[in-house]
Amino acid sequence: MIVKAPSQMFKPAPEGSYGAVCVDVVDIGEVTNEWGTKHCCEVVWEIDELDAETIPIDRFKVKKRYTASLSEKANLFRDLTAWRGRKFTPEELAGFDLEQIIGKPCMIQVVHHLGSKGGVFANVNSVSALPKGMKAIEMSGHYLRRSKQEHSEGGDDGGAPF
Repeated sequence: MIVKAPSQMFKPAPEGSYGAVCVDVVDIGEVTNEWGTKHCCEVVWEIDELDAETIPIDRFKVKKRYTASLSEKANLFRDLTAWRGRKFTPEELAGFDLEQIIGKPCMIQVVHHLGSKGGVFANVNSVSALPKGMKAIEMSGHYLRRSKQEHSEGGDDGGAPF
């Protein structure tokens, strides 16, 4: 038996600016890093670019991890403000339901970074509102939300992902 180091198992989304649509928001709980322990979430988007290597052919997915905070210094606050194209109201700052962004279109910039073990990762560098006149993409329906994956027996609930 011949064994070897694994190759990169997935193809990262290509670099560039894309129309995108949010397909998931995942509460990943408490995460500890060099700056301490913080409550975090991930936002997942489909971009308007097809991955011809998937069967069936499907859009690339990208995600970004955030500290779950609407502090003015938080990346989530900055990206949501740019995406929505307006400031948060005091009522929204008191409790904004991230489920509201699922299905909402935006523009994202994808950049590549080299991982510590050599793999290439597609990272979301910026999020903004769609430019005027740009047609919004809609969710493909192929993405199964992570909360559905965890609660689905056999990984398929037989219905739409929402």
